[in-house]
Amino acid sequence: MGQVVNNHHHLSGYLSIKALNRDESGRWWGLHFTNVLEKADGMPQVDPVFARPFAVYRQNDGLLGPFKFFEPLTEQQQKKLKGLAYTLQFNHADIAGPWIHKERDNSGLYEVSYQKQDNALLKQKARYLTEQPVKKQPNRLARLDKINILESTQTIHPSACWLKRTLGKEKLQIDVFSGEYTAKTEQYFSFETNSKLANTVLWQMPADIHHWAEKTEQPANLTEAELAAMREVLLATLAEIDLEAISVDELLSVLKNFDIVLPVLQQFFRENTLSEAQQMTLFHALGLMDSPGSNLLLVALMNEQELQYATRFRAIQALTQGTRPLTKALTESLLNSIEENSFPDRPDMRGASLMAFGAMLNRRENNEFSQLLTVEMMDRLLLAENERDKASYLAALGNTYDESVTDTVTNHIADNSASVRANAAYALGQIGSEKAKQALNFMLHRETDGFVQGEVLGAIAQFELDEKDLQVVSELAQNSQRDGTRKRAIEALSKQKKHQQLVSQKLNQILKTERNRENFEQAARALAQFSDEKVGTEN
Repeated sequence: MGQVVNNHHHLSGYLSIKALNRDESGRWWGLHFTNVLEKADGMPQVDPVFARPFAVYRQNDGLLGPFKFFEPLTEQQQKKLKGLAYTLQFNHADIAGPWIHKERDNSGLYEVSYQKQDNALLKQKARYLTEQPVKKQPNRLARLDKINILESTQTIHPSACWLKRTLGKEKLQIDVFSGEYTAKTEQYFSFETNSKLANTVLWQMPADIHHWAEKTEQPANLTEAELAAMREVLLATLAEIDLEAISVDELLSVLKNFDIVLPVLQQFFRENTLSEAQQMTLFHALGLMDSPGSNLLLVALMNEQELQYATRFRAIQALTQGTRPLTKALTESLLNSIEENSFPDRPDMRGASLMAFGAMLNRRENNEFSQLLTVEMMDRLLLAENERDKASYLAALGNTYDESVTDTVTNHIADNSASVRANAAYALGQIGSEKAKQALNFMLHRETDGFVQGEVLGAIAQFELDEKDLQVVSELAQNSQRDGTRKRAIEALSKQKKHQQLVSQKLNQILKTERNRENFEQAARALAQFSDEKVGTEN
């Protein structure tokens, strides 16, 4: 039975564009996305790749490419920035009537039609022209096999500086591995000219792209006197900066010059009382920096027992923003943190740090050091003697989204502790594999603790359930003594698309007995949604 997953992603911010070198074939443009707000299924997300300025060559006919990146980025990270630019791609042909053109984006070559409408262009993608055979490779991202354009329309208002505004939507059906996996995407996007310049380092960068220096590693052969001088300059520089006024991008550009001596900022945090706003700016910049020096500093701040817990928690959060592969030094620092337990009197903070380690592993490319950290957490889980440690390691392993930990997590679904079983259910939901679903299905039919049942329902809701499963979920939605468990059960029912008639009957029964107003309204909304979808299908 196929797995059905629905996700919603929101991305907004300021996209700054700067004209650079021009030649007879086109012009280079610098782009920088700032004040980024990301949400995935309503939850805030941070992807540091958007903080990187980059450049694209815009040919005279409007086509984009090549691109230039000035920091080491993975192919997937580069595609995210390229995708942002491709949304602004349009053809400049001076033709009165409609015309057909061929263009390229991250997914390949496609055929597109253009038509002038007053002072605007109407762009409509027709079809992708590339279909490539794909070989399965373990632990590698799948490549697209076939893309069907279900709907595509974009209205563009050109200007001398690229464009004034654009608005579009696109619906695609994507088949991977010859239809073994199918995804449907629906994208809405708009860009509108802002009368004010965004605060970005782009304006201070040279207009000649050849002077945009690529980021290089800090020299490793500095003398101790030179390092001491750099530390003094860094501390003096930070003392003069208004951390509440400076933008994260500007601060990031300052800190990059001192990566090799960033650990000295542990002293800066000890000796200075920073406001919440100042700390947020500094930690955000350190997290986005994702460098050897910034990561080691963040681990040190997380473990610094002289600092307030709020400060140490912000260091934990900043660590999860990085995407570069783990280094040997960072991995050793993380392993020492696990071994020494710098939160002996705050098990909640200990749990938060472990969950952050799991999130780090999920965001970063897999390598020998990430595997080492994963195995260490699995071993710690097996050796854990108290339920709080077991629960924390289970949640951490779940946050890795790594299918290889499924068996280790499944071994705890019948633990004597309800909190351990609940976190095992959470972890299985994060992993989201078919094997994880089987374990959750076992728990759904056998779990008796109301709190754990709620976690199982929340985790299993992403899967397509059969009629026996739906019967158990509906019984919990009607009979559980916990409002939260009934809410999770109603949520699980509302996400089922295959058995809508049966689910609608169950929701009608729930409306007759539900005594919690919030749960009642949720069931009513789900029932109304099913009715609307049924009418739409009939029409």
